Amino acid sequence: MLETTLRAPELEDDAGVQTIQRALASTEGLAQLRVDRGSKTVTVLHDPELLSVAAIQTRLDHVGFLTTVALP
Repeated sequence: MLETTLRAPELEDDAGVQTIQRALASTEGLAQLRVDRGSKTVTVLHDPELLSVAAIQTRLDHVGFLTTVALP
């Protein structure tokens, strides 16, 4: 499993949090999802062989959230 944090600058309200949760909820390879409105981040624990970072970003892009990978 790999933990990846993405920055989502457009994340501003609870509706956005719910949209992101719905977009990723039943995604194969996703073990854990944490959406933090305060820091505007989406943290996922995922199996990189089943779910790539690019695939996560594409799903979020389709629901209106352009993301970038947060560097440690």
